[in-house]
Amino acid sequence: MVIASMLAAQDSHSIDPREFHRSRLDLAMRELQQSTRRQGWISNLRVLVFLAGAGSVFVAARGNPSWIPWLWVPPSLFIGLLILHESLRVRRLRAEARVAYHRRGLENLDEIRPTDGATGERFLEPHHPFAEDLDLFGVRSLFERLCRARTEGGRARLAEFLLRPGGLETSRERQTAVRELAERHDVREAVVVAAGQSPIQDDSSRTIAWAEAPAVRFSRFTIYTTTAIAAATVAAVIGNLAFGLDGRFAIGAFLLGRLSALALEPRIRRVGMGLEASVGRLAVISRMIEILETSRFDSEPMRRLARSLEVDGTPASRQVARLGRLIDLREARRNQMFLPVGWVLMWMPLVSMAIEARRVRLRGVIRLWFDAVAEVEALVSLAEYRFENSGDPLPELVDDGRFVEAEAMGHPLLPAATCVRNDVSLGDGDRPRLLLVSGSNMSGKSTYLRALGANMVLALAGTSVRASGFRTTRFTLGATLRIRDSIQEGRSRFYAELERLKQLVDIARRGEPLLFLLDEIFHGTNSHDRTVGARALIAGLLREGAIGVVTTHDLALAEIAEELAPAARNVHFADRMFDGRMIFDYRMRDGVVDHSNALELMKAVGLDFGSPTP
Repeated sequence: MVIASMLAAQDSHSIDPREFHRSRLDLAMRELQQSTRRQGWISNLRVLVFLAGAGSVFVAARGNPSWIPWLWVPPSLFIGLLILHESLRVRRLRAEARVAYHRRGLENLDEIRPTDGATGERFLEPHHPFAEDLDLFGVRSLFERLCRARTEGGRARLAEFLLRPGGLETSRERQTAVRELAERHDVREAVVVAAGQSPIQDDSSRTIAWAEAPAVRFSRFTIYTTTAIAAATVAAVIGNLAFGLDGRFAIGAFLLGRLSALALEPRIRRVGMGLEASVGRLAVISRMIEILETSRFDSEPMRRLARSLEVDGTPASRQVARLGRLIDLREARRNQMFLPVGWVLMWMPLVSMAIEARRVRLRGVIRLWFDAVAEVEALVSLAEYRFENSGDPLPELVDDGRFVEAEAMGHPLLPAATCVRNDVSLGDGDRPRLLLVSGSNMSGKSTYLRALGANMVLALAGTSVRASGFRTTRFTLGATLRIRDSIQEGRSRFYAELERLKQLVDIARRGEPLLFLLDEIFHGTNSHDRTVGARALIAGLLREGAIGVVTTHDLALAEIAEELAPAARNVHFADRMFDGRMIFDYRMRDGVVDHSNALELMKAVGLDFGSPTP
């Protein structure tokens, strides 16, 4: 904690991300080895203490009363070792999570696919206007690169940030929180590590459903009677062992307790429905809420989030921790060595009653806690990306107009040191509202579209962009980079493109500011129809106030930009042949490309059939 506090006081840009992750990984590895070794020692000691206790009981039962005063020692030692073992187990899980956290950070900095990354395919919406086109989800996707959330709620919230970012005020608030969290290394690490300590990463909706289920009723008479039976059984057992009380009293009290527990079994089973899946989840919630409560934030979004966690003036972490401890006590029944003691103490009925009473008290707020934790995990994911890309700026989000300007913009999923960067200037004022991009195959046209779209997604989500400068107003994105046919739905590629374009036109007609990214528009039809259709579509989108970029191989479409000038502008990507190889520099230039490389590429792969004459 001393190291964490020192780090928290420093600015994120004053700490080298690689050195931060490397040094903290070494510390976590040493802690993991130490806690694993100690946990093994304690496990062996528990077995020895249990055997010693069993031997003591056997000797005392054989008529050696001098052993009786010492019978309390083995159980006390066993319980102490049990608590210590659990503490070491938690410490080991924490160390494992810290190791995974810093390894992931180094993988991100080395720009390799993370070994523990979440690809998020389940969040991909088939008819979303840009999600698949911009590689938001899947292997080597934007989501996989960003996501540090371990709970399903956190991952779903991050996906929502990318798919539906909301208005500019929402994006600015996220920026404020991300800026602070990027400098709070202690908080980011603690949040990821807290979530990573639990092996249960299933959907939190199961826990919420358990928390909000109808109450299981236990009358006061039932509670008092069960408590009295447990106390009587314990007294009878102690009386028999210590004072020679007739053993039939202990046997009778024990049998009465078992009958009572059997009668309560249906209700106890109802209390346990969904409980097992909630154990790890509630432990995660408790730890993460405690982080929010104990961290002092400067940004208003983070302070507001922390304030929302209190219940009747009591910190939420304390409320959840109490429920979590009761659930842990219930799980003690799984320990075979504890089982006989549990029967004597009426453990399951009494603990189940306590769990149900506390669950009913918290039934209305557990969903809100899960929601807050999901928000924090998503923000930490964005902040982690900002910290690891400290050379990339936060974009300037502007209220007035419709425009996007970027200097030296690159694709965030390409290596930062080698990706070629280009400028963007689109929108109202003196800027063109349409860029028509021509160029040969593999010259960089589609990558340019994806770079603009991915950076816009990052900007509106609230984190850094891959550019030296980025200013934009709010836009709804729409793209046609990955339009596919569908045998199941009976759609050709061309018809699927028409459906997407209709979707974009509808967005523009609703008055939403649309940024369209159209790749090889109408290439599934003949040249005449492509030119006529593209001219009508583009002119219609511009009339509705949309702006965008269109790429094409068809040089006839370049006339569209000339007709619509100065609202439209022709740009291109070029290539050249050198020593039999195609060379690309991926730099965008003004004007229309003056040649094609299709024949040269065919020859380069061995498709050279000489003269086209039969």
